[in-house]
Amino acid sequence: MQAVVVSKTDWKSPVVEFFCEEDVRKVEFFDNEMKAEIQKFINSGLFSGKKFEIVPVTNHSKKIVILAGCGKTKELSPTQMRIITAKLVHSQVISGYNTIQIIPMKGRDSEIAEGVVIGGYTWEKYLTEKAPGPSKAMIKSSNVKEVEKIIFIAESVNYARDLVNDDSDFMNSVQIEREVKKLVSGKKGFSVKVLEEKELKKLGLNLILAVNGASPYPPKLIIAKYNGGKGKYTAFVGKGVTYDSGGLGLKPSEYMKYMRDDIGGVAVLMGVMRNVIKFRPKKNFIFALPLVENMIGSKAYKTGKIIKSYSGKTVEVEHTDAEGRLILADALAYVDKNYKPETMIDIATLTGACITALGYDYMALMSRDDELADSLLKSGQKTNDRMWRMPLYPELLDYLKTKDADINTLGPPRVASVITAGEFLSRFVGNTRWAHIDIGAAVFVNDDHRWYFGHGATGKGVRILTDFILSH
Repeated sequence: MQAVVVSKTDWKSPVVEFFCEEDVRKVEFFDNEMKAEIQKFINSGLFSGKKFEIVPVTNHSKKIVILAGCGKTKELSPTQMRIITAKLVHSQVISGYNTIQIIPMKGRDSEIAEGVVIGGYTWEKYLTEKAPGPSKAMIKSSNVKEVEKIIFIAESVNYARDLVNDDSDFMNSVQIEREVKKLVSGKKGFSVKVLEEKELKKLGLNLILAVNGASPYPPKLIIAKYNGGKGKYTAFVGKGVTYDSGGLGLKPSEYMKYMRDDIGGVAVLMGVMRNVIKFRPKKNFIFALPLVENMIGSKAYKTGKIIKSYSGKTVEVEHTDAEGRLILADALAYVDKNYKPETMIDIATLTGACITALGYDYMALMSRDDELADSLLKSGQKTNDRMWRMPLYPELLDYLKTKDADINTLGPPRVASVITAGEFLSRFVGNTRWAHIDIGAAVFVNDDHRWYFGHGATGKGVRILTDFILSH
């Protein structure tokens, strides 16, 4: 759904006003006739302000007001405000209108804007019949510029969601390269370099090559560079597995349906790049996007294989479904050596164990740098892209020891899987300040009942990294 910010409302389309239970009698903004009609509904008990109540009211002039209940004020968190708004925009009550106008409660305009844009998102590219409902919401606010900024960032979240939700045979490595070039072409400060298979072999990025061995699509490492100021680079590396079958360590069939979501890290960074283009921070960034497909075939890499990585370390493949850390290891080492960034942050759908550890609503954060971790956590609290910091400690390396190579890809089965993955990656970043964000739990919604996201990709990570870039 499109959202626009306006400084005043009119009566050309239905007007939505939100009420908490305690404030249900404080009817504002309307003429005396409409206030009287609303008061009748309140007095008769047809509307009490309880959470998720949605009641239309009209008068003799055929003006329409939609009363939306928010429950008790003390229970109305920013997340709840977004959820309530998402319920509203998908409600049958407003499904017959093309445009609605929204009068937010005081101080809630940004949350409502996110509820409209992110909560109103639907993935309908391959549907022959589209769901009914309004296509535009006009949000009244006195803080127009700030809410417009929130709306743009939310649209970048949805841009990332589109990339993940699309068919993996369409959104393959070649198409992603096209999307990146389309995004940054002609944009001041941006340049793009693409390492193709031939150059990956020449340079020794063998982990990336191994994972992609059985795919019909070429492997790539895309480096998008943004020069907006002075100083060293901050580098972002995203996991880009366009589809993950698990390779020869085949996933159970029930887990494979949505494995296009393994491109989530790359999609998040492309959403962040869209925001960098818009807001032009006076800083320098590297966006590294390793792209592969983990498939089955005669050229698929095998369990037990020893691979020499770009860093020179040899890696033993314990399981072919632990492919994400392999491509990230090569990408992190390549960026660290060739661009010498001050800070590196990787974001990846790395472990299913993240769901076991934190549920579906939190991302896992790992870093040995307290200042960097605190900055990311603050951005997470501010933006509602929630994260929880997990520990890293030297003894974790014992879990990854193997007699046949410098490092193993996995630790013991079902033991510290989230943090041993982080420990593995830490071995490829040198002395550079680094953080790892695991979005394996939060990247995708398989039903219609989680927060305000609806079905499909969530785009979680775009807001937190954008805030980190703009605030720190």
